[in-house]
Amino acid sequence: MTLSRRAAGFLLAVAAWTAFVWVTLVRNIAGDHLPSHGTAFHLVHYVLAAIALVLDAGVAAIGWRGLRASPRRWATPTPLEQHPSPPTPHASPPAPRGG
Repeated sequence: MTLSRRAAGFLLAVAAWTAFVWVTLVRNIAGDHLPSHGTAFHLVHYVLAAIALVLDAGVAAIGWRGLRASPRRWATPTPLEQHPSPPTPHASPPAPRGG
């Protein structure tokens, strides 16, 4: 199955957004020293963040591979695409009549 460039780009955008959100959350939790948030709270959220970032890396890899595998619109055409051969006539045109 081949992804379209749009779908692959969407997956990369989702992966970037997800990474941003989870890294920001981990940074905020690491700086949180409220007594109501004990070690278990921190540990659970770090594990959730690690799982999310591993899944996110998989989504990014799928998006990257899809982007590399899809044809590019701006690719330079091959020599045959630049100068196609003229069509061959099926019948010769009638000879002109004198006159």
